[in-house]
Amino acid sequence: MSNGSVSATAVEAEAAVIPKFKDPKWVGGTWDLKQFEKGGATDWDAVIDAEARRRKWLQDNPESSSNDDPVL
Repeated sequence: MSNGSVSATAVEAEAAVIPKFKDPKWVGGTWDLKQFEKGGATDWDAVIDAEARRRKWLQDNPESSSNDDPVL
């Protein structure tokens, strides 16, 4: 029977660290296209590959969204 307090399991679940997507080319919620330059032009194939990897990561590790950390 509950006495109204939060269970230890609920506290542990809330305290669990939720992984965030990290990539040095992902800056401020968007891809930094300057980092994809190759020979003075944007390497769009590399941008598409990076975005595919990011989307796969997000599919495997869903993140909740918030106004504190917007995606641009």
